[in-house]
Amino acid sequence: MESAGSGNHVVRRSKTAKTYGMARHTTGIILLIYSHPFFITYINTSCFVVFLLYVIAQRVFRMWRRGKLSQVKSVRSFFVYLDLHGMKEPPSYARETSSLNDEDAEEDGDYEEANLQQRRRLLDSYGNDSELTEAASSAEKLGLRETARLAAQFCMLWFLANYLAIACLQYTTVGSTTILTSTSGVWTLIFGVLIRVERFSLRKALGVLASLIGVILISRVDLSTSSSPDGPVNDDPFSNKSPAEVALGDAMAALSAIVYGVYTIVMKKQVGNESRVNMQLFFGLVGFFNVFLLWPGFVILHFWGVERFSFPTENRIWVIILINSVSSLVSDICWAYAMLLTTPLVVTVGLSLTIPLSLVGQIILQGQYASVLYWIGAAIVFASFLIVNRESKEDEEQQEEQEVEQE
Repeated sequence: MESAGSGNHVVRRSKTAKTYGMARHTTGIILLIYSHPFFITYINTSCFVVFLLYVIAQRVFRMWRRGKLSQVKSVRSFFVYLDLHGMKEPPSYARETSSLNDEDAEEDGDYEEANLQQRRRLLDSYGNDSELTEAASSAEKLGLRETARLAAQFCMLWFLANYLAIACLQYTTVGSTTILTSTSGVWTLIFGVLIRVERFSLRKALGVLASLIGVILISRVDLSTSSSPDGPVNDDPFSNKSPAEVALGDAMAALSAIVYGVYTIVMKKQVGNESRVNMQLFFGLVGFFNVFLLWPGFVILHFWGVERFSFPTENRIWVIILINSVSSLVSDICWAYAMLLTTPLVVTVGLSLTIPLSLVGQIILQGQYASVLYWIGAAIVFASFLIVNRESKEDEEQQEEQEVEQE
């Protein structure tokens, strides 16, 4: 059983890595025709709303099947029932008792107290529901309000990380972008040690150092391969980029990795166990908040001259954007399930599989052949991730042994 589970984890990480690689290549193609990274990122993250619609439809169907829709008397009670029907067992707040009756609660305007009686009735109905088997972990899941609060806190970080990862493709290659953003695993480890989410070890430190060395080698190759006035003319879309532009692209990719590291560790610190979060609901709410909170960015960027607002004029651009959005949806849901099955660091490290995939894709699609130094840098980064991954697994095994001994 253990080997089968491990195989499932590897398959999910492999699917995520392949889809991320495909998404980056399609995004690079879009930017050559339609250089609007904010618009592309907005569309991609807005598509996460599909997850929210799916979760709501699923829970409403459960309410209808169990005959609870008739008990919904207000918008407030609808969200209470919607929340409770999102898990196999009622959350802990549904078990709480209070001396206040419903009328007192309504007068006080307290959300939890106002729906206390409804929670009690629903809790009683759970006792005779054969489908609601024992699921202690489900009871610990964050509710709708808590998940919405968490999504609101992180939607900006998530958007910024994705925007930087897309915008950098205007200035640097897909291969370099993939490798630099893959250092998010290293930053996840660094921030984890600083706030005591991860344990520090010498081999982890050596892995971080090796990764940074690989990043430096790759950046040097990018800088040295920028076109010169005397250089031959080729079809490389980055051949006319100046060293400053390439450096800007590399910096944006690296900053995207840092933001992702911050996002992952802070979420780990606040949530604790990733299994407490319904990732579909979480991403759906992130998309919902991005839709309604980030639209002013179009106005700001337009008047600043950073990105003039305009819709794509060709149908093929819309098709590519749609394909890229679907790829993002698939990769993120695979990432979410992998997060539930493993740990943030393991999942982040698993994304390093995009390194060889993106390099091979760059060679095939653009006819480029990376230098030996480029491949050495990629190999060093990849090896450093393997070291960090191995150390994390050993830490997890030691922690499990300590928990068993304490019991």
